[in-house]
This record gives sequence, C-alpha cells and structure tokens, in this order.
Amino acid sequence: MINFFIRCFILISLGGFPQANSKEYTVGVELLDYRPIWFVDSDRFSGFAREVLDAFAREYHHKFIYRPLPVKRLWSEFLLGQLDFKYPDSQSWGPSEKGKQHIYYSKPTLSFKDGVMVKPENFGKTHTLSRLGIIRGFTPDGYQERIQKGEIELFELTKPKQLFDLMKMNRLDGIYINTIVANFFMLTKKYPHHMVAFDPSLPHTKGSYRLSSIKHPELIEEFNQFMENNKQELNYIKSLYGISAE
Repeated sequence: MINFFIRCFILISLGGFPQANSKEYTVGVELLDYRPIWFVDSDRFSGFAREVLDAFAREYHHKFIYRPLPVKRLWSEFLLGQLDFKYPDSQSWGPSEKGKQHIYYSKPTLSFKDGVMVKPENFGKTHTLSRLGIIRGFTPDGYQERIQKGEIELFELTKPKQLFDLMKMNRLDGIYINTIVANFFMLTKKYPHHMVAFDPSLPHTKGSYRLSSIKHPELIEEFNQFMENNKQELNYIKSLYGISAE
C-alpha cells in the first residue's frame, strides 16, 4: 500500500492539503473489496479511486465524506437524493433503477472489462459453464437469458475471495468479474499459478467507471477539468496500484 512519503508526494503534486473552509459532500461508494480499484476496510474507503477523488477534492477545496453501502442500497439512496455523488457509476448501469431520473456523469476515470474467468482447459467451451459466480448486486451481461432458462446456475457472493475459493474447490465453472480485480487476486492471494484466466471468447463487457451526481453538475464539470489537467499524475496513481495507464 502507498506509504506516507508517496501520499505526501501525491498531496503536493495534485493540489496540497484540504482547507478548513472546504464544503462537505457525501460520496456513496460500493461496500466491496474490489482491490486495487477500491476497497473498504473498517468502513474506510481506499484504493485507486479514493486517491483520485481525494486529489480532486483537495485541488478544488471540497471535502468528500465517503459512505460505503451495499450495491442495491447505494442505488436506492443515490436516487432518493440522500447522496451528493455515486462512485463507481456508468450510463449503462441500472436502467430499471434509474427510470427517467436525470443523472450527470463524469468522463471516464478508468476503463474496465468484465468477463468470465475459467480454468485454462475450458477456454472457449461455453457448454461447460453451468455454475457462474458473481458479486451480489452485479449483472452478468450476456448471460441473463441462459440464467433465466435454467442453463446456468448463478452464485451471488459478497467478496471476490469467496468466489475464487469456490473456484479453487471446483464448485464453480466460472467467475464473472472485472479483469483488473481478478488478476490482482490471482497475484496477491496465493492461488495456484494460472488457476483461472479471462476467456475472451465468452460474452464480456467493456466500459468505464465514472463519478455521477444528480445534484451537482457543476462539480462534475470541475472533476472533468481536473482529470484533463492532471493526466500525468493520474497515470502515476494508476502505476502505484498496478493498473496499466491507458
């Protein structure tokens, strides 16, 4: 994890320390261990996303209060106007939840690819995928029809580690997850080398994580400007968390 000196470097290079008169805003975040992009330990929101959002808040003299919530409750509180911002978000997420609510989205903070991790010997074998693991509250795009038909049994769990443990015990045929997160867990959690890998031949989704708001379109514009003005520093933060610069 980033040590004290590196954090100080980021503070200085991306805008210094917060001012006492900073206005407070509540950012709803997913209560999920999605390292290295974001994670919550003892109610503290951390990771790549935290570093970026904090850097923006410092530069524009805002104060962000992070509120970790389960995925479905996060949607509910955000749409009820109980939160100033939501992270992560995407225009394509939650169409049934959003309805006609107008939401302002930032430019991308990070591109993502969600797909299925399988054992290498099962690459390209769609018929072997009958037990699919996923994070509770997520939607496995490209698999809903087979799930509804009963061809795929869905296992919803709260932590990526739980999914990988089931995969290790051969109780799942695949895990639908962000590829950055999956690779992180494979490298850091001491699973067998090449136990699973992303299968690009199976249905998968590409998109980007964004900051969203119903109440504050002007701050979304500020955030966009911040990202435009600090590309080099933001790529440096990515490198600290092992995320490839785009």
